[in-house]
Order: sequence, then C-alpha cells, then structure tokens
Amino acid sequence: MNKAVPECLIIVPSLTPNGPIKGAIALANGLGELGVRVSFVALKTGPGANSLLLPDVVLHELNYSSLFSLFQMRANILKILFQRRSVSSGAVVVISMCFSADLINVLLPRSTKKIVSVRSDLKDNYTMEYGPMGHILASIHHWMFRFIDVVVSMNSEMERVLSNYKCRQIITIPNFINEVDFKTVGTPVVEYPGQTIIFVGSLTNRKKPFLLLETVISLNEQGSDLTLLFVGDGPLKDQMIRRVSESGSNRIHIMGFQESPSKFVRNCDIMVLPSLSEGTPRAVMEALYLGTPCVMRSLVTNDNLVVDGVNGYLFDNDEDLEVAILKALSLAKRSFSTHGLLDESFSQNTCSKSYLKVIERLLE
Repeated sequence: MNKAVPECLIIVPSLTPNGPIKGAIALANGLGELGVRVSFVALKTGPGANSLLLPDVVLHELNYSSLFSLFQMRANILKILFQRRSVSSGAVVVISMCFSADLINVLLPRSTKKIVSVRSDLKDNYTMEYGPMGHILASIHHWMFRFIDVVVSMNSEMERVLSNYKCRQIITIPNFINEVDFKTVGTPVVEYPGQTIIFVGSLTNRKKPFLLLETVISLNEQGSDLTLLFVGDGPLKDQMIRRVSESGSNRIHIMGFQESPSKFVRNCDIMVLPSLSEGTPRAVMEALYLGTPCVMRSLVTNDNLVVDGVNGYLFDNDEDLEVAILKALSLAKRSFSTHGLLDESFSQNTCSKSYLKVIERLLE
C-alpha cells in the first residue's frame, strides 16, 4: 500500500517580504522539495513576495484588509481545506505564523491538525513596538497556543519562555532561509570605498540603528576608513538622515527598502545588527550564508548563530560595539558555495525535514 502524500496549508498575514513571511516561504519551498503538497494562504496581498514561491506551491490570496473580516477569512480557509482534503482524501496540517494567521488557525475546527511557528520573544517584541498595549497582545497570543497541537520555537531560549504557558507540545526547529534565492546574487552598481559595513532591518528603537550610526561616525573620526549602508525603512529613518547630514559624512548611506538586499550584503565586509532583542534574525542568517561575518549583541538567542572569531563577534554593552566591529573586519570572508559561514544545522533541507517529521506524526 502506497504511503499517502502529506498535505500542508501555511497561513501568513500578507505577502509583504519581511522576516516571518520569508520564513514561511522558505518552509513552503523546503516542504515542497520533500514531496509535501503545500498550499500557501496570504490573508491579504503584498508587494510580490509570492514570486519567491516554487511553482508547485499553490498560492491563495484572500485580500482582506483587517481582522474585522475574521469570519470571512475563516470561511475561505475552510473552503480551501475542503478542496485539499478532496484531493488528498485525508487530513491537512495547518501551519501559521504571526498573530492574525495564528488567530485564524485557532478558529479552525478542533479536528484540524495545527502547528504554530513562533518567530520571536512575543512579550519583548510587542512591548517594544506597541508600549503597554504590547503586554495585552502578547498575553492574548500566548493564550491562543493552548489550542494548538504543536508550537515550534526557533531556539532553546524561546522554548524555555514558551514552557511558562499552557502549550500542548513545544519543539525547537531553527530558523532557516530560502537558499535558492542566494544561488545567484547580483553585484551592486556602486562600489564603495574602504571597508563596508551593512545593516539590514527595520529602523526602529529595538534594532538600535542609531547606535551603529554614531559608532561608525566615531570610528571614522578616529581614522578608520569605513562606509556604512542602512538597508530598510522605519520610523527612525528621517532622524537618521538628519543626523548624517549634520555629521557632514559622505560615507553613510540610508538606502531605504531594497527588494534584493543580498546583492549588497555579499559585497560588504561585515553586517552589524545591534538589536536589543531578536528571535533568530533572518538578515544575519542570509549574511552568514553568503560568507559575510556578523556582529550582534550577546543574547542567548544569538549565541548559537555567531561564534567569536569564527563567523563574527558578539558584544555585551553599547560601548563594546566599536571593538567588536574592528575585530570582525579582520575576519576573512568565505566562499558561499555551500553555506558560507552559516552552520549546517540551519540548512533549509535539515530544518524542513524536522517539520516534515512533525507533520507526519500529526497525520498518523
């Protein structure tokens, strides 16, 4: 008797190409490569993230503008589930990422096999983004997990935090990237002088881009020959542009959103991400995959990603960033023909197989 082909439906809030959506796309493609039939559901449209999906992944765009359409979203997803069950003659596992997608997952029938992938420390992130209201959002989000069959964390520290809540089962599967996107990476039109540092991410207080900005200004004033690129948008962008203008520096570039930041990352000497909190940052994983050493704050969640003197440096306090940057600039970049500076445990194939084991167990 032939083994049934696993069916999986992945739900995300939108097709905006941010970290969690890229993670969902990497998972969809990774499972597809392993023979899983994957449907990818976006609750609303976005600027073209669907172009990253492999042809075998079936895309559904629901195009709802707000959570006020919650039950219409649920009805549409139930329709998709019914269609998939008709094709597969069996159960379909639903995987969701982020608040709105997790909420829809919770509202699906109890008989549905459900997985949630948690991408960060919810309490820290929501509080930094939304202030006191963030505590309430995090509490609601954690409460939802009690209705989920398996909650997937990205590292042991996240698993420890989630163990404080009433989750049925928690397992750890590392974050990973969509490796096919980095097999051929173009080079930027502009070549920058000196050694080049890049920051990729949102320009928010949690990410601490101003710390990096002031550190590079200081290093250049001390005689270093550094160019700094900021790739990303956010509420601090205008303030940063004004500060660069005030400094008189022509070596710092606020580039805004870039559809393909990897072509810049590959040609930079190091990436610096001084965030106050992270899950397992996708930007750093992409940089390491391309062979670019990284500097990060010494957080429990970062210790298994960056090893001092091997693929970058970690720093403890803001005042230590300067020394960490100078040390990282001395590291030689490696070829990205395999996984560059990224440990094999973060490979797409390895992590997708771990998800497949969970899916098959739920379908038994």
